[in-house]
Amino acid sequence: GVALALSERLAKAMRTLDSMSQKRDDAEKAAEAAFARRRRYSGAAAPSQSSLGQERQQQQQMQYTEAHGQQQQQQMQHAEAHAVLADLRAFEAQARLTESQVEDIARLNHELGQHVVHQTAQIEQLYMDAVDTADNVARGNVELKKAVERSGTAAWIVFVILVCLSFALLVLDYVSG
Repeated sequence: GVALALSERLAKAMRTLDSMSQKRDDAEKAAEAAFARRRRYSGAAAPSQSSLGQERQQQQQMQYTEAHGQQQQQQMQHAEAHAVLADLRAFEAQARLTESQVEDIARLNHELGQHVVHQTAQIEQLYMDAVDTADNVARGNVELKKAVERSGTAAWIVFVILVCLSFALLVLDYVSG
């Protein structure tokens, strides 16, 4: 029972760890894509060298475009930062869950070790009891054999005494009579 529960918790922890690794890989890919987008937006074209008026107009337009682009970049970076923060919070929650599951596994492993030690002591005691019982049975068998021999010898002695007494009675009866 304990080993089964331990193996189920270990499998669950491994699945959680795999899913966290997959999420981390996805987040890394998303971050790389975001950095690539930022690099694309950060590259600005150099102004052309036509006339002075067109140049000023282009510079003003470019400054407006850059200011507008920077605002968009800042909004995108802000949104990406929030997304990364949300992912990090999710990873933190998963990490805490995994940590608690690993602690549960460690606790169950400790309990399993204690049960094994306790059972080992019980098995040793059972073995010693079995050896003692085998010795007692062997001694009992020897005593039974001795008792059988004694009872056979005692019966033979009683038989001989009865025959002798019967013969003595016959002799006394013959002499007295």
